[in-house]
Amino acid sequence: MNRFFALLSIAFMAAFAAPAYAELTAASSPSGDPCPMNKTASMSVSFNNMMEKDVTLASRMLETKIKEITELSKQAGLDNLQMQSSNYSVYLNSPNSNPDMQSWQVSGSVSFNIVPADRAEALLVILSKKGYQPNLNVSSNSNGQPCNVLGILK
Repeated sequence: MNRFFALLSIAFMAAFAAPAYAELTAASSPSGDPCPMNKTASMSVSFNNMMEKDVTLASRMLETKIKEITELSKQAGLDNLQMQSSNYSVYLNSPNSNPDMQSWQVSGSVSFNIVPADRAEALLVILSKKGYQPNLNVSSNSNGQPCNVLGILK
């Protein structure tokens, strides 16, 4: 049920994100020329509560997730997926005196810059359908060029 609401929220946000960006790119400079807005996108993807019997395989689990995300990015039409950072933590899930009965819980995340930024939403949808927990951040800026912000509010 929570997964349904998460996907519904993502779809709702994506529906309103595209028109908002279109308005930003339609803004004009003081001379009346359109303002060129540079759009950048970054995404963090979390992996929680993965179970592993062999603690030495935790880093491989993260590497496998990164490889899968890289492959899925191609389906989203991305030209370039630049990994910025990754991390994981491992902790004993079920303390037991018998080492054969122990299991380890692995959680982690990886963050990427996405090029082209216009394809970031497509990757967000693909990853969430695969059960990942992506978090997308999209920024637009005019690189210090003056821009008529009243054009944005039309």
